[in-house]
Amino acid sequence: MRYWRSPKAKLAGIITPPASKSCINRALAIALATQKPTKLSLYTPSDDSESFLRALYSFGWGVRKRGSKLYLSPPPKINNVYINCNDSGTMARFVVSVLAFKEGEYVVDGSKRLRERPFTPLFLALESLGARFEYLSSPYTLPVKIKGVNSPKKREIVLDCSLSSQFLSALVISLAFRNEEFVVIPHNLVSKPYFDLTLSMLRSYGARIEENSGKLFIYPTKQLKSEIVIERDWSAAAYFIAAAIVTKGWVKIRGLQIDSYQADKAIVDLFASSVTCIKGEDGSLYVKGHNVEPFEFCVKDCPDLFPTLAVVASVSKGRSVLKNVSNLKYKESNRIESVAIGLGKLGIRCEEQNNNFFIDASCADFSKALVGIHPQFKQMPPKCSFSTTAVLKPNCDALMAVT
Repeated sequence: MRYWRSPKAKLAGIITPPASKSCINRALAIALATQKPTKLSLYTPSDDSESFLRALYSFGWGVRKRGSKLYLSPPPKINNVYINCNDSGTMARFVVSVLAFKEGEYVVDGSKRLRERPFTPLFLALESLGARFEYLSSPYTLPVKIKGVNSPKKREIVLDCSLSSQFLSALVISLAFRNEEFVVIPHNLVSKPYFDLTLSMLRSYGARIEENSGKLFIYPTKQLKSEIVIERDWSAAAYFIAAAIVTKGWVKIRGLQIDSYQADKAIVDLFASSVTCIKGEDGSLYVKGHNVEPFEFCVKDCPDLFPTLAVVASVSKGRSVLKNVSNLKYKESNRIESVAIGLGKLGIRCEEQNNNFFIDASCADFSKALVGIHPQFKQMPPKCSFSTTAVLKPNCDALMAVT
């Protein structure tokens, strides 16, 4: 990290977001599940995706990068290896699910924080299918030794998705290419757009999955494609949209898929009254910010927007409410605590109460010399969101992540 000195100014510029990390992680998991040569149409490195590629390489996969494209070649048989997922909960859940039904023994582990994050519903569902695990520390947590079995022993599974939609994405990816029929019954699904994204990618690759009466019906796949199209990242675009709003500036964003299932595109509709938004014929999005009023918004389906919306609320000069925040405690950091610390440095009063997060920006003070990035801000949503506040004060020092 390094210091970046920012003049107070209106944002003005043209950007092309990187590839979506969510799409890349799903694409890599799909490749691992199918054991087929796979091409990713657009690849941008991130800590999570590079960890996933190192895991594939350890398994014996061939990994070749050519420009923005990524080519993956499977080995005849997966090596029995130790996999370190670092901070990536997405990777850990995907890898555990897929390896549960790949013959062999594997150990999956991660950082101290990842060992604390919830996995229980996923492990219980996999065990009900016949998967075998040896928990090396505490039950239903990492590290875990996976004793892979060749095939699930039952065809209908009930899954508790109240903590994360990643459980459902991971389970469906692991079952989608097995040439058998399955029924998955998800309960209390949160962050549904993320699973919709998984479903869209699976279907585009050739998986046959239907939804009916709250159940998912998975059918044998007849023909798989060899290329997975990776979208550009709405999460990255959201930071610049937020910056345009808080500075009353403008930004033109190129390459976004406007009809994407990515959850964070919700920021455009949320602030429809605070921005001028024009969708270009070339797929670009032009956003110009205006005054923002205090607002209420449910973050249940788009948790990655929480830090960004908290920052936008800080310039609203009133009391905003972000609803359904309880699951944010289980992310790469406790996002509620981290955001409260960041807002507190700006003199903004906030509190969590009854699953809601209240932000009172009436006393916001952007004359603070340092917009601090709390040590818990280990991944991008809090880091990038709070860096946006750097443009709100002349010569404000803000800690920025160099990516």
